[in-house]
Amino acid sequence: MIQSKSDATDSLDVRLLKERFEEGLLTPQQLTVAAEPVPAPDVQPDELPEVTRRIGWREVLHRDDWLAEQCVTTLYGWDSGTDLSHPHTIEISRTPFGLEFLSRLERSSRRAMFAILDPGHEATPMVDPLTDTPVAVPPDEGERIRASAPNRLPTISPLAELILEDPIWIGCGSPEVTSASARFGTRDG
Repeated sequence: MIQSKSDATDSLDVRLLKERFEEGLLTPQQLTVAAEPVPAPDVQPDELPEVTRRIGWREVLHRDDWLAEQCVTTLYGWDSGTDLSHPHTIEISRTPFGLEFLSRLERSSRRAMFAILDPGHEATPMVDPLTDTPVAVPPDEGERIRASAPNRLPTISPLAELILEDPIWIGCGSPEVTSASARFGTRDG
């Protein structure tokens, strides 16, 4: 979309140069054009199904290169990351439920999914193994712990509990599994 909005074939310089060649004011002996721009297709995000967009962004989120981080940052600035699997930035409080959630986190490699949570690369990248939720744990215990909440919880289990804190904690699970093992905090769901 960005490329089509700044299409080089629509450049005034390119049009004037083309006109001068057509009028015979310039000849190939006088000037050789090294490359001509190729028109960029005008693509709208709605042309792809939502599930396709989400799958594509999930692949980008799990990459660990600088370009992927830039893409995530650009998307987040464009539309707040609506097509991301974890578009909601929340703060994990140090309440009993928050500490329970934090206790199950696993260390992660630095991936593009942390571009929004920790743009300065100062926090420790962690991931919740049950929800694939990225969490940026700062080096100082007094600082905010930020996480990216998912749009949907990856479960088909029935709702086991709902804890009305900030954030709201949702527990899913069967009677055989403790509801605490599937708790997740979210503001939007």
